[in-house]
Amino acid sequence: MQRQMDVRFNGIEAEAEEREPFAIDKMAGYSIYHEWIQESLNGALVSVKKLQAQGRWLSGVLGELEFDRQQEVIKEFAGRIRAKNMGEPFDDLPIDIKIKGYRLIGKLTNRYKNGSLFYRYADLKGKDFICAWLHHLIINQVQEQTTFLLSTDEDLILLPDYCQPTLLSAFLDIFHAGNNAPNAFFVEAALAYIKQAHKLENGNRASKSALDVAKEQLSRAIQQPYEPELKRLYHNVTDMTQVLGETFEQHCQILLQPVWNARHR
Repeated sequence: MQRQMDVRFNGIEAEAEEREPFAIDKMAGYSIYHEWIQESLNGALVSVKKLQAQGRWLSGVLGELEFDRQQEVIKEFAGRIRAKNMGEPFDDLPIDIKIKGYRLIGKLTNRYKNGSLFYRYADLKGKDFICAWLHHLIINQVQEQTTFLLSTDEDLILLPDYCQPTLLSAFLDIFHAGNNAPNAFFVEAALAYIKQAHKLENGNRASKSALDVAKEQLSRAIQQPYEPELKRLYHNVTDMTQVLGETFEQHCQILLQPVWNARHR
């Protein structure tokens, strides 16, 4: 505006950058990649020009180069999904079952002819593992079925044999108690715990205990802007032992460790 029209704006202290930042917002990227994977599984092509026109992708030649690089990675991940040979998708399954005084009502998604499938185009998160594990426990109350959980760093197969009778009711007890007071079931810290415990049980020379690793994970999470509830509840806690104590370890060892060990044995 200044060069071409000799128009000057008062009050503007800094000029805008003359280059576009070469980065994709993490949340936007997650959405794009999952749409991309779905299109790839359906045999459709994703257009870089369309993404750029929508303002969802990096512009110019650099954006096209990044698109080509990412397309190869997406293709490999979609190939891992196809290799599961899940078959045709099934409709959602209505659930209405009674367990230990509870009535569980809802529906189960992610169902296919040859089992249930969950995938995340990222490293495995605790919530992914818990979601797939709960789905597996619930659906095997109705019919025997295998559940597959795929991420960039894990490839888990949950078999019907892993479903012990008391596990689902124990999860329901935790949920019920959590409606009345904050409880000790932190899913991301729990995943960190069972991973470290498995390493230690199998001769890994790791120096930290499983509980210490879980405490470190929770301490980091409390400081993150995307965990406002944790920060509000626990930002004044200096000793994580007050939060992750005996009850937390029991949850990990009874509800999660056996299935994790069975799958990685």
